[in-house]
Amino acid sequence: MSSLNASTDSVASNAPPLAPRSRYTRNPEAHANPLSFLTFWWCGSLIWTAVKKTLQPEDVWPVRTKDKSATIHAKFEREWAKELQKPRPSVVKAMFRAFGLYFFVGSMFYGIYAGSQLVGPELLRRIVQYVAARYYGLPYDPDSGYYYCMALFLVTMTGSFCYYLGQYYSARTGAHLKAVVVLAVYRKTTVLSLAARSGASQGQIVNLMSNDSQRLLETFMIMNQGIWALPQIIVALALIWQVIGVFTLVAVGVVLVALPINFKVGASLTSLRRAMITFTDQRVKVINEILQSIKIIKLYAWEDSFLERLEHIRGLELQALRSFNSQRALLIWILTVTPTVMAILVFISYAKSGNVLSADRVFAAVALLNVLRAPLAFLPIIIAFGAQLMVTFARLQAFLVDKEVTVSREERAEGEAPVVSVGDADFTWGVPAPKKDGEDKDLNKFMSDQNSRNKKKIRKDMTSEEKKEAKKADKIVDDETKRVAKEGKVKKKDMKKKDKLAKKAAKASAVDAAHPEIIVESGVVAPVCLRNISFNLVGGQLVMVVGAVGSGKTSLVMALLDELERKRGTIRVKGSVAYGAQKEWIINATLRDNILFGLPYNHERYRRVIEVCALAKDLAMFPAGDLVEIGERGINLSGGQKQRVSLARAVYSDADILIFDDPLSAVDAHVGRHLFFECFKNFLSGKLVILTTNQLQYVPYANHVMMLKDGNIIEQGNFVELMDHGREFSELMAAYGMNKDSGRIDEVDKAVEDATTTTTTTTTTTANVDIDVILSASMEIMEKQKRDELEKAKIAGEKRANKKPSGALVEKEDREEGEVSNQAYFTYFLAGGTFIFVSFIILFTVENATRTGTDYWLSYWSGNGFVPGARSIDFYIGIYVALGAFTAIMVALRSYAFVVYNHNVSKAMHNGLLRAVLRAPMSFFDTTPLGRIINRFTRDMDGIDQLLPQSFQQYMSFGFQTIAIIVIVSIIIPYMLIGFGPMIIIYYILQRVYRNTSRELQRMESLSRSPIFTHYSETLSGVSS
Repeated sequence: MSSLNASTDSVASNAPPLAPRSRYTRNPEAHANPLSFLTFWWCGSLIWTAVKKTLQPEDVWPVRTKDKSATIHAKFEREWAKELQKPRPSVVKAMFRAFGLYFFVGSMFYGIYAGSQLVGPELLRRIVQYVAARYYGLPYDPDSGYYYCMALFLVTMTGSFCYYLGQYYSARTGAHLKAVVVLAVYRKTTVLSLAARSGASQGQIVNLMSNDSQRLLETFMIMNQGIWALPQIIVALALIWQVIGVFTLVAVGVVLVALPINFKVGASLTSLRRAMITFTDQRVKVINEILQSIKIIKLYAWEDSFLERLEHIRGLELQALRSFNSQRALLIWILTVTPTVMAILVFISYAKSGNVLSADRVFAAVALLNVLRAPLAFLPIIIAFGAQLMVTFARLQAFLVDKEVTVSREERAEGEAPVVSVGDADFTWGVPAPKKDGEDKDLNKFMSDQNSRNKKKIRKDMTSEEKKEAKKADKIVDDETKRVAKEGKVKKKDMKKKDKLAKKAAKASAVDAAHPEIIVESGVVAPVCLRNISFNLVGGQLVMVVGAVGSGKTSLVMALLDELERKRGTIRVKGSVAYGAQKEWIINATLRDNILFGLPYNHERYRRVIEVCALAKDLAMFPAGDLVEIGERGINLSGGQKQRVSLARAVYSDADILIFDDPLSAVDAHVGRHLFFECFKNFLSGKLVILTTNQLQYVPYANHVMMLKDGNIIEQGNFVELMDHGREFSELMAAYGMNKDSGRIDEVDKAVEDATTTTTTTTTTTANVDIDVILSASMEIMEKQKRDELEKAKIAGEKRANKKPSGALVEKEDREEGEVSNQAYFTYFLAGGTFIFVSFIILFTVENATRTGTDYWLSYWSGNGFVPGARSIDFYIGIYVALGAFTAIMVALRSYAFVVYNHNVSKAMHNGLLRAVLRAPMSFFDTTPLGRIINRFTRDMDGIDQLLPQSFQQYMSFGFQTIAIIVIVSIIIPYMLIGFGPMIIIYYILQRVYRNTSRELQRMESLSRSPIFTHYSETLSGVSS
């Protein structure tokens, strides 16, 4: 519950910051000169700070204005608003117009790098020709070799600069898109209609904000490789043509065979990703349900039941993940083997045609084939990420175009009275948007494939007779399935006809008098919960809405808040509105912040609100008074206390219209009497108060009464008028022990006066003193906290204070400092099984050794081509083919081993985390925000499932390649070891410096996600408010 007139911006501006502010006033990047920008020298101060100490949030520079979330979100919203005017809006087009130019700049830088990669092999060929000419005494230019070496150096350095600038722009674009998705999804959540919210699970929305937004960042970091892969392949093949001529067609043939297979596997990856994300949504949804109801689950010892349910969903998700990884491993195998197969076929064809494999041609061709290796190696990653990106955009667009609430409120001019007017209106709760045809196609296909595999496993152990019976049963099932599907098509056609007729009827305003309780929306029956609603209310009234349970009281409140869909009639709400929900809404903040909710602190008004809402005695019980921290969902408050805090928030808002949905149901009788007379009748006497209640003893004191039955207002007026009618209202009051005399005006005034006098003598007299004492004590605590913060800021280098302030409940999230412990590495490496992990390492080692041996043998072959009496060409070809084939086998085996290893790691990590959380004591859930736990099960778990395996595999690949290069160069030129020693030391120091900065920034980024999920969860639970 909250005051609706307090905007999100005002709340955000007055809320405490999630992290300490930076000690810097500006971002050095904004004022960096071109040289500093090109060399990234502007970020040196942050790197050296990380070397000297552990980075803290205040050590990081403030974000540039154009990089702030508000700025980039406003840019996207402008473009998205244009798209919404079109018949078929596209979120991709909106993002492209908003951020495409920035990304294009980075892509151009990467294009220069890609070109430099293609120039290098040609310069290398010229250098080899120069060396060969000197060695064999052929004519040559003595200075040309130096020119070529200098040119190679300059080209390489230029390419390096452009590569990292391109990556910088791409990563920044991805970060912008990630921020846009989080903000757009959050904003959309706050304005979704009730029907749309019921159709979108919390797990789906959390995944959009966590995994899908992160996928955008990761994809754009390698997007340039995908854009320039095909041009690189084409140009590289053209350059190979210059080296070996017509034999390049062999390489072209291999590429043409490989590419269709790649795209076929890529389509399969897209399908599997859609199926996998569906299970992820279900898993996160169940985790949310468990965490929201953890107290009940522990009370009834239901942990094992929920654990079994969640492990079943996780099992299906892991099956989809394993299929996805298997397909990706197949793609990696194809594109890893393709350059090797290409080289083998090209050189065999060239040699068999009687050509001599000269050193310059071999080195140039191998260099160009290695250039091909990079785009071909990135293609599987690009295709896999592209598949996930397509799913992300589709999910995001479907969510952003969902139906929003229609706001009917108007601003109230100075001197005008607030008004609530409804005329002959019908309201419905609405229905979720039906899924599009084929939306679950990928999920159904995946489940069908899984069932087929399971069926084959079961039938392996069957006898021949059992297999015959099973086949007969399958035929019966297939025939029945076809019959049902055929009937379903007929029914579907009939439904479409009915839908068209219903739409025509709606256009003609023809309402079936026999069935006024239903409305057809796209073939789905939407029940009307309120019918023929009409009333006019003005300021200064206390309006009470009564009726039996299920009569529509809450529905009427939701209609006034624009939460229900209005099918006909008019509704007008003039003035600011505050709402008090039947289910109170408490956020994780101090009790004072829960009441102020972003509004300025007015001591006198605040003191009076505490008094009329009967909170004085409750504040006296807290050591920190109103500065006590309230846990998530108000875990350290009773039901009555939570209701009164929510009530105080609405009252303090000073709104023109206050709507309360049965706020007296959660409080004791004497507290309810105090709230009614002191708050509703006295303090809010000048406001328009709409109160739904089952406490009928207060009805005589209302200015206007409405009685609901089956979604209709059957009677309305003041108490005396309704009692004179002698209808259902008077019968209800009579059953409650009240008659017409209970409503005489003079008796009402006397009762109010007596009640006020009695209440104030018993509670208010002492409460005034208590409130002043409590509030003054709270001010002292706040002043002391400010003095402590200033004192800590003056002490340079002092260890950060971890002591919680008085009244704090939620513990600060732990953050590791220093290097990642060896235990963390061992936990991850051994989680997938020691045998599989060791097998993978061995296979990777053998694969890289044989790959290096293949290139070395080609060099040996070309070097012996000039030697008279050398072995036959078939000998060299045989060894070359054998090494290539063995490399392909090793790649296949290590890819399979890695898939199994990743599956075991994901399963072990998730099960361990889940069991640890479910077995934690209630004190853990009382002091740990829900968003922090959700962060572990979403973003962190996604990192283990997909990001860590890719990073680990790339680390292994680059590491082994580096070792192989050092070994080969050392064998050929042993003196190079002299230069390698200092170089290795320098690189080690540089990577240590980089790791200090990168590691701490990643830790801070991880910690910064938890408050976002916490804030989102709290917002979702109180979005109606």
